[in-house]
Amino acid sequence: MKIEIDLKESTYPRIIAEMKRRFADKTAVIDHGTKLSYFELCEQSERLGAYFLEKGIRPKDKVILHLGNTHLFIKCLFALELIGAVPVIVFSSCRELEISSIAGTTEAAAYISFRSFKGQDRTESVLSIRKKYPTIRTLLFDDEIVSAHISGYALDNADRADPSPDDIAYIVLSGGSTGVPKLIPKKQSATLWSAEKCAESCGLNETTRYLTAMPCSHYFHICGPGFMGTFIRGGTDIMCFSSLPSEIIELIQQERITETALVPSVASECIAYAEKHCDDLSEVFRSLRLVQLGGSMCTADIINAVAAKMHCIPQQIYGMGEGLVYATYPDFPLDMILKYQGINTSEYDSVKVVDTDGNEVPTGEFGELIAKGPNIATEYYRNDEANRTKFTKDGYYRTGDRVRLVDGKYLQVVGRIDDMINRGGEKIFPAELEMHIRKCTNVRDAAVFGIPDTQMGNLITAFVIPEDETSAAEIRKELLASGLASFKIPDAIFFRSEFPLTSVKKIDKNALKKEAAELIKQTAEEMICTFDGISDPVMKKAAICWAQTLRTTEIKADSNFIELGGNSISAAEMLQKLNVTFGTDLNMEDLYTAADLSALSEIIKERLSDDK
Repeated sequence: MKIEIDLKESTYPRIIAEMKRRFADKTAVIDHGTKLSYFELCEQSERLGAYFLEKGIRPKDKVILHLGNTHLFIKCLFALELIGAVPVIVFSSCRELEISSIAGTTEAAAYISFRSFKGQDRTESVLSIRKKYPTIRTLLFDDEIVSAHISGYALDNADRADPSPDDIAYIVLSGGSTGVPKLIPKKQSATLWSAEKCAESCGLNETTRYLTAMPCSHYFHICGPGFMGTFIRGGTDIMCFSSLPSEIIELIQQERITETALVPSVASECIAYAEKHCDDLSEVFRSLRLVQLGGSMCTADIINAVAAKMHCIPQQIYGMGEGLVYATYPDFPLDMILKYQGINTSEYDSVKVVDTDGNEVPTGEFGELIAKGPNIATEYYRNDEANRTKFTKDGYYRTGDRVRLVDGKYLQVVGRIDDMINRGGEKIFPAELEMHIRKCTNVRDAAVFGIPDTQMGNLITAFVIPEDETSAAEIRKELLASGLASFKIPDAIFFRSEFPLTSVKKIDKNALKKEAAELIKQTAEEMICTFDGISDPVMKKAAICWAQTLRTTEIKADSNFIELGGNSISAAEMLQKLNVTFGTDLNMEDLYTAADLSALSEIIKERLSDDK
C-alpha cells in the first residue's frame, strides 16, 4: 500500500500526484474539525498553486512560509512544490529580527504569514519586513488565503513543475539555539526518501494515526517521519495546534492516535497531566503504539515512564535539519532503547567518529560525529563562514556532538562538544554530569553548563528541579559518595521549580546562564553578610574564603571542604585566599588534616600565635 521512494526519480509533484491517485478517499489530515481526504488535500493544493501564480509567485521564487500547525501549512507547502517555487520554512516563533535576516539572505520574492500568533497581531511586523526588502513582491496572510475562493482555480498542466530529483525542494532552518538560524537547502528525492526511511523505522502503515504535536515547521516534524512519512505510508495525520499537554492528551483519546513525536520535556508534561486529571492511564493511552522521543537528550526516567505509563514503545530518535537520522526500532528491547540513540536509518550514509585533528578514533571510543550521505547537507545556503567550519574538505558534515559507536553501529550521544566545560584544564561534559545529578535523592531534573571565570576558565554551574527538599550541600555530598571525580562537582548549584524552554521545548540554557551569572554575582555580594552570625572572627573570615571559592553559603563549623564540592584545584585557590587574608603559609596538608572548618580555624589560630 505504501508509496515507494526512488532516490533517482521521486519529487514532490510526482509523489503528490501518486498520493491523490492511490489513496484518494482515505483521510489524509484532521485539523480541529476539518477532515480532508487525500484527493481533497491534493486537489485543494493544486488550486492553491494556481492562486499563488495569479498572485505573482513564480517558479524558483523563494517563499517564506511562516505558519503554525494547521492543514493550511501542508496545503501551502504542497502548492508551492507543485508550481516549482521554493518554500523557506521558518519556525512559528521567529520574529522580525530572524525573518528579516532570512528574507535578506534568500532574497525572498514572497512571504506567507499568519495574521496573529498567540493572541498578538503580527500585521505591522510583517508589513515592516516587506518594506525593508523590496524583493518581496507578494505578501499573503493566512486569513486572506482561507477566505479566497480557490474553488474556481485550476492548475494547468503547463504550470505544473517537473523538478529534477536533485533540485531544492525547500529550505529549512538549523536547530541551533543561538543567533539567527542557518539555512539548509533540502533536495527533492533525498528528503522524501529520508521521510520514508523514518516511517519504516517507526513501523508506520495505512492504519497509522500520527499526531503532529510539535511545530510542523521543524524538519523533525516535516519528515522524521512527520506528516510526509505518514502520507507516504497512506496513514492519517492529525494536527495539534497548541502543543499543550491538555490538547495532546485530548487528541490522543479522541482521535485514537497510534504514533506521535514529542520532545522529552513535553512527554514528561503529558504523563504528569494524565496522572493528575485521568483515572486510568492505560485507558488514556490505549491506542498509542509508539512515541518518538527526540529534539534533545532523553533521560532513562522519561524513557521508562513512556514505556510504563503511556503503555507504548518509546523510540529514541537522533536527527537534525542537516539530514542525519539515527533511531531505535520498535523491536529493540527496552534496555537497548535506554542505552542508545539507535542505528542509522540510511544505509547510504558514511559516518565517522573523529578526534580534534579529524582522525578516526578506535571503535567504541568517544569523539565528534561527522557524516555525509544522500540527505545530509553539503553546505548552508549563502553562508561561507559556517560552511568553512561545519563541513570538512571531503564533504562531511561536522555535527558538533560527542558520541561513540558501539559495535560500529549503535550510537551513544553524550552531549555537544561546544558545551564542554573547561575548568582549570579539566574537561567536563554537561550531559554526563546531568545524568549523575538526576540520580541524586530528591532531584527530578538538572541542567549543567559553564560560566566564564577569570581564575578557573569556567565554573561548573547547575540548576536543579527538586522532587522534594534537598540542598546544594546534600547533592555535592551524594555526588562524591557515588565515586564521581571531585573536579566534576558543580561550583554553584541553584534551584528552580521549572526550566525555561525554547520554542521547541528544549531547556533554554542561554536564559539559565544569564540567570546564573546574576545569582553568582549576587551571592558574592551577600557572602560577607551571610556569616555575621559566626562570632569567632577567624572562623568567619575562613568561611568567607571558602564561600568565595566554592560559590556557596551553605557553610557551617562542621562543614568539610571536599564534601562541599572542593577539589585539588579549588583547594589551591582557597588556600591562596586564606594566606592573603591571614598572612599565613597554609598548605594542602593543613587542609586535608583539618576535618572541618572549625578544625582549620584552629590551625590558622595556631599559625597566627606562632608568628607572634
